[in-house]
Amino acid sequence: MAARNHGTKAIKELFSELSRLGFKVLHAKNNTYKIMPPEALGGRVYSTHGTPKAEKALMAYYRKTYGIKL
Repeated sequence: MAARNHGTKAIKELFSELSRLGFKVLHAKNNTYKIMPPEALGGRVYSTHGTPKAEKALMAYYRKTYGIKL
């Protein structure tokens, strides 16, 4: 039986979209991600885990903080 994917494709697409918009997405060994905004926008570094539960919270945060609809 194959291992389950647990929806990592959707969160990786979200991170690639953020990278395309100029955010720096750094992946750590313990499956956490640090997302740094472009210097022109300023703002805080956002740290999150790379699971599907984080997807909705990430989209809400970036919509509210930067006005980006992901």
